[in-house]
Amino acid sequence: MYFSKTSMARQMRRCLTRRSFPALMGGLLLAAQPTNVRALPQSANPDAPAPQADYRPVIRGYVPFRPVEPRSWTDVNEQVAPKPRVKTDKDKQR
Repeated sequence: MYFSKTSMARQMRRCLTRRSFPALMGGLLLAAQPTNVRALPQSANPDAPAPQADYRPVIRGYVPFRPVEPRSWTDVNEQVAPKPRVKTDKDKQR
């Protein structure tokens, strides 16, 4: 039986995909399981100690941005442009 190189490669790829995909997914699922799972032994006990809840304001880190008047593009460009380099004695010698 004669197979062309492309059909042979396609069949091998299909075979490997069908067999390796489930194995790969199973390996990923096994690797993703946490190793040190601690069940809460007293989760049903209302007197069990619990960590204190911290208060975090909802607007912490909020920075208000108000509309501003447009400025001249030349002024803005001058602010972000690199500063001119100061010439030294070495530059003069070149």
